[in-house]
Amino acid sequence: MKNTSIKRLLRYWKLRMYYSISTDKRSKYPSKMSDSEKVATSIFVSTLINPESKLYYDVQTRECYLRTEDGSLFIFLESRNIKIINSVYGYDVHISSELENYLSERFVREMNKRRSAFKQEALDKVEHSLENTLLKLKTQC
Repeated sequence: MKNTSIKRLLRYWKLRMYYSISTDKRSKYPSKMSDSEKVATSIFVSTLINPESKLYYDVQTRECYLRTEDGSLFIFLESRNIKIINSVYGYDVHISSELENYLSERFVREMNKRRSAFKQEALDKVEHSLENTLLKLKTQC
């Protein structure tokens, strides 16, 4: 009985070490935020998940940019800052590094979803075009 409890304890610690070292971990939504951070986050996320919004990413500075389709709202996720510009006013909201990491990961995931959908759409067009070409060749012969 003592031997099995030691094995369980070792297994438990191995799993804890594995999960603590794992790099696949997603950033969590920060539990402590100011009211301005909450409002800026909700604006950022609602614009991000809107399929009509445009997403831009600067590779050199690693900054994320969002724009609504009609161009009435621009959002910039910068280093420890969110800049929100509507048609009249501009707002700078200072954010924590945890929130910045969370929002940038959400942005990257959304960007990957859109990229995958774009790529699949392009591949579907190629397959459709190839099938049409094959049918034309068969009808000519």
